[in-house]
Amino acid sequence: LLATRMRQLESDGIVQRRLPVDQPSSTVLYELTDAGRELAGATIPLAVWGARHQMDDADVDREAFRAEWALGVLVAGSDAVVPDAEGVYEFHVDDSVACLHIRNGRMSVRTGPNATPADVVIRTTRKVVAAIAGQRTTIAEAIADGEVAADGDPAAATRFAAIVDERIFSRLRA
Repeated sequence: LLATRMRQLESDGIVQRRLPVDQPSSTVLYELTDAGRELAGATIPLAVWGARHQMDDADVDREAFRAEWALGVLVAGSDAVVPDAEGVYEFHVDDSVACLHIRNGRMSVRTGPNATPADVVIRTTRKVVAAIAGQRTTIAEAIADGEVAADGDPAAATRFAAIVDERIFSRLRA
């Protein structure tokens, strides 16, 4: 079923398939095309609205969740460029792990831990991610409250917090 849906999205020009050079030969990655990023940008405000108005803490535990979905919010839209930023951010949410890669200012997400040490490793829970996505707290507040742990390069951790604030709060608050 998933393969059929991915082929349909590929034929519709929403995603493109590629074989990564740094992964096993059986690995296939799908990336959003420009049209896919445009569509993603239109759906993010709906997801934030749902997180803010339709999801309480009890709902979070009943919902499926993957770390790459949370990071996908950061890279969604046609403006997924972060000038003057480079780095690898490994993101652990409960038992799910994904990495945010920023190269030449362009963001991408990969499932699983990074093959080499990340600049920053972020650990939190799905409840905290839902609170951040629902704009009930900021990542800075969650770090200060001990609900998010950021281990690694302090400057890179500060950049990550700024990216989250910019991509979630500034862009989606309007």
